[in-house]
Amino acid sequence: RSVPARLIHPDEIIVREDVPIGTVLYQLRTTRPASSFHLLQLTNGHGLEIQNATMIRLNECTGEITTIARLDRELVSDYNVTIGVVFANDHHNITQEQPISETATLRLAVEDVNDNPPTCARDTFHTAVPLNTLPGDQLQFQLNGMCYDLDVGTNSRLSFNKHNGNGSAMFAVDRDDGILSLASNLSHGMIGEEIWLNISITDNGNPRLSNSVLLFVTIVEANYFSPVFPRTRLSFSVSEYTPIGTVIGSVMATDGDTGSQSMVTYAFASFQRDFSINQTSGEIILQRRLDFENEPFITLAIRALDSAAPGAGRSTQTNIVLNVTDVYEAPAPRFSQSSYEQTILANSAIGLHVLLVTIER
Repeated sequence: RSVPARLIHPDEIIVREDVPIGTVLYQLRTTRPASSFHLLQLTNGHGLEIQNATMIRLNECTGEITTIARLDRELVSDYNVTIGVVFANDHHNITQEQPISETATLRLAVEDVNDNPPTCARDTFHTAVPLNTLPGDQLQFQLNGMCYDLDVGTNSRLSFNKHNGNGSAMFAVDRDDGILSLASNLSHGMIGEEIWLNISITDNGNPRLSNSVLLFVTIVEANYFSPVFPRTRLSFSVSEYTPIGTVIGSVMATDGDTGSQSMVTYAFASFQRDFSINQTSGEIILQRRLDFENEPFITLAIRALDSAAPGAGRSTQTNIVLNVTDVYEAPAPRFSQSSYEQTILANSAIGLHVLLVTIER
């Protein structure tokens, strides 16, 4: 009894991204002798086709799948390899429309190796610490959201450590999230002093890769109070016919600190294209036409920020509800009839009243 001709292959081949060029990833097998193997298509995981000859090669005689270029998981993490086989003694079934005996698609998954060091948004960072910060208090600064690793899994997990600097004894760095906290008392004589730390960022791969950043910390005047709005929710009424560029209202917040710390500026809490706000006066300015029928109420979230140094500032948010008022819009005038017709004699006198047209409102 003859064995059915069949291509034997795995659904998935897993290969490390650092395999040398020329590595045999897999050798295809068949239940009956094969005349030839063919690489029909190579796509990435999103289905975009890749030129066959640029990454892997399929030996038509042996069925060996071999790398011909360096793999990079960060560029392409998986491939779909579509292959075809022509079985020996099967040429009588081969036609121009169907030149292959059997086709199959297998997934080539590229396994991550730790080949990328941690990367941060900048090499140097600046922040500030108010004088009233107590030992153990966290600073408004953390490196975790500013540093990343292109690798995945364990290889991308970061840890943070102080390396050196004149502020090594004054600050502690959380190993897991890079949050800084004060470790010693501050004194009034330290105001304006700039302290620096060299912080190392290390991944959890093998071998471990690392990077470092410089952090400059300035001690500033105590910032005790946040800006305060008179009410947490304000409302204005504005006509739907208000011209663009009109100041439709304003907000005001006060700050209990002294000096520059008490100066308040204003900004929208999220991107806003229909209105603008004067950063100093808090005036809200209309930037588009309003329409009561489509949007009778509009809510704007506005933040008040004090003028403390970055990292030491405080802010408060309030919501403004705009009540768009309706304006009576008279209907457009129209003729009493959609068409008019009148007969005029050829010898009619000049000035003759020919037709009466009426308009309805």
